[in-house]
Amino acid sequence: MNGAQTTGSIAKAYIKDAKTIRKAYVQLKIISLENAPIDIANKITTATNTQNKVEAKDFLALDPLQESLAEAFKKINIQYCYRRGEKNRRFIKGLDVQELATVLAVASSNIVNVVVAKRNIGSLTDPNGHYQKIFIQPIDVKKAWDMVSKWRCASKAVEVFGSKLAARDAQLAVHGNRFIEHMLLVTGKNNFDSEEGFKSSRTTW
Repeated sequence: MNGAQTTGSIAKAYIKDAKTIRKAYVQLKIISLENAPIDIANKITTATNTQNKVEAKDFLALDPLQESLAEAFKKINIQYCYRRGEKNRRFIKGLDVQELATVLAVASSNIVNVVVAKRNIGSLTDPNGHYQKIFIQPIDVKKAWDMVSKWRCASKAVEVFGSKLAARDAQLAVHGNRFIEHMLLVTGKNNFDSEEGFKSSRTTW
């Protein structure tokens, strides 16, 4: 058990039998912080968390940048979720770290980021993967949220338009979706919320 679980278990046992709990034995692990690096807390968490299946992006909760982004988004009334278990309860006014990472990659001027977004999207939120190349400070949350809104429209437009195509064109829309979204976003052709508008934007790809 970790500290939180141990404390909870002791509290429950105390409620049931306060006298018996005084005889309990709790094993402690003490780690000296003498000459420890500044990021020792993150390293300890990473090395000792063996209780549950841990995904790479779970460690983003330890990144101060993610906390600062959550606070910045909150100031403009947007819910930003980056911790395990957090639920986006306000889709119209909310997003999670995976969606933001995807948008930052797709809207990037670096085509490598777009390739990663298509080929290995999990790497975008992996601290040991492509994460550091996507989440580059400073991030203007107002501009980021505006791009998220545009990307959602672009993504939906590509999906809907692709469903009306056949053969090679349909495959292009499916397998090339991130690249098409990239072209729509970086060229500024955002009039794709109607079929006619999307057809005119299609000339970019």
